Amino acid sequence: MISRINKLQLVLILATAILSLTVSSISKADTLFNGAYGVSNWTTAFSNSDGSVNTSMAPTSVTLTGGDNQSGNFGETLFSIVAPTSTTLVFNWTYKTFDCCGALFDPAGYIINGAQFQLSPDSDVAGLGASGVSTVDLNSGDNFSLYVDTFDNSFGPATLQVSGPEVIASPEPSCLALLAVGMIALGALSLKRGYFSFNLTHGS
Repeated sequence: MISRINKLQLVLILATAILSLTVSSISKADTLFNGAYGVSNWTTAFSNSDGSVNTSMAPTSVTLTGGDNQSGNFGETLFSIVAPTSTTLVFNWTYKTFDCCGALFDPAGYIINGAQFQLSPDSDVAGLGASGVSTVDLNSGDNFSLYVDTFDNSFGPATLQVSGPEVIASPEPSCLALLAVGMIALGALSLKRGYFSFNLTHGS
């Protein structure tokens, strides 16, 4: 009888762990350009820039294009959000420049609460781009932006394409919940059978 109860306790512990993973998988829906971080919650701003922010491929990717209005002055293209939740964002990025003098005059990257993190290379080689993967930890209420700047608004713009990481397929939360319920039911049935067997053996 005691061993049957211990088995039921083990089943209940496993079921609780699975349900916890279910809740975790639901919260992970808030990824870059998806869930609470969907593009509808972002804002676009241009400062002396004729650039653009293309969200037509969201939530897969978003592309920022810097300014090139021939003004000879600094310009900035921003795509920003106030973090709705505390999370870790992992994203792929690809930087390209069409400036004849290279990426040096058209830096790009991201900003957290005013602190700028440049992703583009400091290079004066024409056409030299870059790509990589970045991980960003955000607290709820943080100001997070993607940016493409231009120091001279001349000789060609730069682009920054940002996309979420490859997603590995996982069981639907509803399937995991059903599995947990099934394990609990099996444990209860095991306990009932053990109790019935105990009565047959020791009953009067």
